[in-house]
Amino acid sequence: LVTQQIEACHNIMGIPAADTAEISGKNAPASRVALWKNRRVFFCTPQTLAKDIKEQRCNAKTIVCVVMDEAHRATGDHAN
Repeated sequence: LVTQQIEACHNIMGIPAADTAEISGKNAPASRVALWKNRRVFFCTPQTLAKDIKEQRCNAKTIVCVVMDEAHRATGDHAN
C-alpha cells in the first residue's frame, strides 16, 4: 500500500523522489531527523509520526497536510 502511494506521488502528482521519504522504525532516529528537515512529503504510520513529534525529531508546526490512507480499517486504539 505504501508503494502505491509513493508511485502515485511520483507518477501522477509529479513530486520528485528526492522530495519524499518513507519513514519507519527501520530508519535510525538520527537519519529521521535529517529526513524531516530535508524532505517535504513523508510516508509513515500515524504512530511513527506521533513518536517523532514527541521525541522532537519532527516539528509539528511544519506539517501542512496529513493524509490517512485506509483509516476506515482502523480498530481498537487506532480508531480514536
